[in-house]
Amino acid sequence: MDGPDGTPTDLTGKPPLKDQLLDAFHKIKDLLDNGLLQIKQHRNTNFESLIGTHGGSAIKTYGNIFKSLGVQSRESFEGLVKSSFSHSVIQENYDELLELEEEWDDTLHQCDKKLKGTSEDTNVRPEIGTKGPVNLVVTNARTEKSAPLDVFLQGSHNTLLVLLRHFA
Repeated sequence: MDGPDGTPTDLTGKPPLKDQLLDAFHKIKDLLDNGLLQIKQHRNTNFESLIGTHGGSAIKTYGNIFKSLGVQSRESFEGLVKSSFSHSVIQENYDELLELEEEWDDTLHQCDKKLKGTSEDTNVRPEIGTKGPVNLVVTNARTEKSAPLDVFLQGSHNTLLVLLRHFA
């Protein structure tokens, strides 16, 4: 059975599962490859927004793919993929995707370490009275001006500080 554009479809009007999986792999790989490239190129600048942009897009892409394939979990997705391993191209693409996801995870862990500072043990709690990271650049929500944290903490007035970590 062929669709309106001449591509083969199954009884539901969807392309064969093999084609759907290959399309899904290409979408995810393109997104993650582009994200890794952007993060690596801008590693010494404000790369947090890049992580949010590409991470948020990846979540949406995975969601759309899961929905189109009729799966609701990673486990179900992997089961569907493994049931198609009779096509060597599916297995090869899946292996490439797993490697790329591992590289993405490693990159995010490196970014987290960079954001947390250079301390080897980031789970150590500071003692009361320890000076915090006052050189951290923050943005005043009222004026939208950025300045080091210590600028906001100077003077005799009280300061309400709300820190948000935003990725999307």
